[in-house]
Amino acid sequence: MDQYYNADVNEDEDKLSHIKRLKLRQTDVLDAIKKKDEIEKLIAAESELDANIKVLFKELGNELEEIYLKYS
Repeated sequence: MDQYYNADVNEDEDKLSHIKRLKLRQTDVLDAIKKKDEIEKLIAAESELDANIKVLFKELGNELEEIYLKYS
């Protein structure tokens, strides 16, 4: 009788251990998804900054050209 009880207890412990591992894995996956989303947002922000910098340099170049033409 004790043998069957111990087997049931071991099986229950194995199930709980498996559930804990699944929950940890789920947490890891959710964390990875959040990090991926954050990285995608950062990449989008970086692209926008790059575009803004290009526009600013173009405007600066135009202003420098105007100044050069004005004083040459």
